[in-house]
Amino acid sequence: LEVDAERGPLTEGDRITFDIPRSGSYNLFTMATSFIFANDGFVSIDAGEIKDGRVWWLWGLDAGVEANTQLCWTVQATSTEFPPNSECEGVRASIADENDDRIPGEGFVHVHSGIHDFGSSKNALNDFLAFTCNELDVDSFVEYFREVGYEDDFSLLYDDDRGRNEKDDETFLEDITRQQIREDVLFEIAVEAGSFRKFCRELEDIADFLFNTFVTLEPQVFDFRTPMMKVEIYC
Repeated sequence: LEVDAERGPLTEGDRITFDIPRSGSYNLFTMATSFIFANDGFVSIDAGEIKDGRVWWLWGLDAGVEANTQLCWTVQATSTEFPPNSECEGVRASIADENDDRIPGEGFVHVHSGIHDFGSSKNALNDFLAFTCNELDVDSFVEYFREVGYEDDFSLLYDDDRGRNEKDDETFLEDITRQQIREDVLFEIAVEAGSFRKFCRELEDIADFLFNTFVTLEPQVFDFRTPMMKVEIYC
């Protein structure tokens, strides 16, 4: 029996009502529904007896099919369905709408462990993504590569062997292109960009993509410490 398939997810405190036929020996009720703000969380009733006034309080279960990454692009919700108080609401639609379910889970059904607070991980992510020109406060290729660890490479950064004359951006690009320096992906990005300004824009795009990719759901969006759903039957 398919019920109101086009309605979309139920919000907090919302309800849906539908009729089911009961005749002969068909007196058991089975249902299952998933949570769009979880990787593979769900609630279910398995062969519950149909009788007037029956009530079920359903706790969250984990299907064990997907890993509980809580990443915005691995849960069912789309970018327009995340609530305003969730950081996922601000994630690019092209990422949030991916709904990728390929990361495997535990392999068995169990009580859901809930949505966890990854606040400290987000702080670590911010530190990890601090590689852009603005974050490092640099204005040239030489300044940038010196900040990321090439301060002792005089042949790369300077025109002499005493570190006095810094190479300008054009000379820097010419030299790493001629020497075919590819020991760091940053050099490839610099050569392909062709200018320091474009190089910085490319790094900003990469950082923005990575930040959007690693944003996760927060505990306040979905609290598994209480029953997830109430089901009532009236005959």
